[in-house]
Amino acid sequence: MTARPNLFDYAKKELSQDAMICWLLKWAASEHRETDRELSDVGRQLANALLAKHDAGVEIDTVEVWQQQHRIDVLARINGAHVLLIEDKTDSSDHGGQLERYYERVKSEHPNSHIHPIYFKTGNYQRQESAWIEQERTHAGAGYRYKLFDRCDFLAVLEGYRGANSSLLDFRDYLQRLEDRTNSYCKWTKESGRGCWESWQGFFRHLEQALEPEPIRWWGY
Repeated sequence: MTARPNLFDYAKKELSQDAMICWLLKWAASEHRETDRELSDVGRQLANALLAKHDAGVEIDTVEVWQQQHRIDVLARINGAHVLLIEDKTDSSDHGGQLERYYERVKSEHPNSHIHPIYFKTGNYQRQESAWIEQERTHAGAGYRYKLFDRCDFLAVLEGYRGANSSLLDFRDYLQRLEDRTNSYCKWTKESGRGCWESWQGFFRHLEQALEPEPIRWWGY
């Protein structure tokens, strides 16, 4: 049977993922509960999963969302008091002190809000990268911590969706296939092909765990 064409096989850029995150978070607002209950539920699950990374949780009422404001990928203000600062990545990594700059900008513009910085990564990453992202940062005398939200975290949210929205189903399928390719090294044999890039990434992530506490310093291209 021929595979169904998937929109996200072509919309692979981070801006496409930004849009999906913004769209789902907007569905979390109480005003959309009766429009589409399934989308509202998954939007709320995503918002709560992100807040839970910072041990926060609220009964969601209002949600304001901004995309690419001051080059920040996603900003979402929940109930007027909790701000999700999301740096969204697929395969790239942060650079040029952007995480610190974005945090300081949001802090200055939302001085009375609880700010929850999230490093949202759906591509494969190294243990060294994740440890560095989540370490305590000190900038201008203020400590803060970005929390990693990865592909498995996102899939855990999306797997609960029981609706029929084709865009969301396409996106979930796209992420699940990426996860399956990453884990396909487990099925390698002497005769099997080993040309899948994600499979090699999965293999090196496995080696990182096996070689703890000494990480592989870099397994880029």
